[in-house]
Amino acid sequence: MIEIKVYGQDLDCIISNEISALRRNLETFPSFDPTLPYEDKDAYIQEPIQIGNYLLTYAKLYQKAEEYFDRLIQEIKAFESESGKTFRLKGMVYANLGIAQIIGKNFDQGIAHLLLACEEDKAFNRSPHGILESDLWRQFENQYVFPLFVSLNTTRAARLSFSVNEAFIEDMLRYLDLEHRLLLEVTIFSICENLKFNRFKKNKYTQVKVYTLLRDLCVLIEALLRKRYLVKYPNGLEAGSLYKLLQFNLSARSFRFDDSSLVGKNRAQDIQGFLDNLDFIFKSTEDSVVKQCFCLSLTRNFTGHHLDISNEIRSESSQFALSDIYETIIVNLLAVLLYFYTVNAV
Repeated sequence: MIEIKVYGQDLDCIISNEISALRRNLETFPSFDPTLPYEDKDAYIQEPIQIGNYLLTYAKLYQKAEEYFDRLIQEIKAFESESGKTFRLKGMVYANLGIAQIIGKNFDQGIAHLLLACEEDKAFNRSPHGILESDLWRQFENQYVFPLFVSLNTTRAARLSFSVNEAFIEDMLRYLDLEHRLLLEVTIFSICENLKFNRFKKNKYTQVKVYTLLRDLCVLIEALLRKRYLVKYPNGLEAGSLYKLLQFNLSARSFRFDDSSLVGKNRAQDIQGFLDNLDFIFKSTEDSVVKQCFCLSLTRNFTGHHLDISNEIRSESSQFALSDIYETIIVNLLAVLLYFYTVNAV
C-alpha cells in the first residue's frame, strides 16, 4: 500500500485526527440555533472540513476526498441519532462530497448530494444556485458545458443565427431553475463522457446510455417550454404535449410549421422509421429551426416509447446507423434549446 504524506505526516493519521476533532466538536458544541450568526452555526465543522478541501482542491486526491466527506456525514448523522442533538449546515460537506463524486464520473450520486447541500442550507444561501457559483463547479463547466455550446458556432448542423460565447451560456444557466440547470449540465457531462468512450470503443451499454440521455435532454426542453408557456397562459390548451408547444411557439413567430413538408415526420413505430424520418428531416430545405423542432419531437416520441439501438438497421437513403448520428441529434437539440432561450420561450 502506498503511504500518502501531507506536510510530512501520514494522510490516514491526519484524517483519523480530524474525525476525532469532529467528534469532540459534536459533543461540545450546542445543537443548531437559528438565532446565532452564520459563522457560529457552522463552527463545529470548520476545522474538520479543511483537510477535505485540501484533498479536493490542492492535492487532487479525489477518491480520498470522497471517502473523507462521506465519513464526515456519517459521523454527524450517527451522533445526531445517538444524542438527540441537531446540527444544520451540513451543506458544505454534502456539496464537496458531490463535487468529488462528479469528478469520479459518479454523476447520479454527485448531483443528489449537491441538491441535498442546497436543501440543507437553503435558508442561508445568498445565491439560489449555491455551490454552482463556485470554482469547484466551474471546472466542470469549463471542461464540458462551455466548449460544447461554443462549438455550435461552427457546427454546420446547428446553423445558429446568433453567436454564442461563455457569457451567453452563463446567463442562460443562471436564468434556469437550479433543478433544470443541474439536469442540463449533468446530462451534458454524461453525454460528453459517453460519446468519447463510444468513439474509442463502440459497445451496447454506452450506446444505451447515450440513447437515454437523448431522451433526458428532450424531456428537459419540453419541461422548460411547458413551464414558460404556463407562466404566460395558465389556462392555455397547448401545454398538453411537446408537439403542441412547438406548434404554438413556431406559429407565433411566423415559422411555417403546420404546413411544412415535415408534418408527420415527428413519429416512428420502429428504428427503421426513426432513422428514415431523421434522414428526411436533415435533408429538408425547411428553416433550420423548424427542422430542429421536428428532430426534437421525433426523438422525444421515439426514445420515450422504444429502446432500440440496433446498428444493423440503417436509414434507407443515407445509410446511417443510429450510432452514426448521435452527435448530429445532440447538436440539433442543443441548438433549438438556445434558440428558444433567445426568444424567451423557455
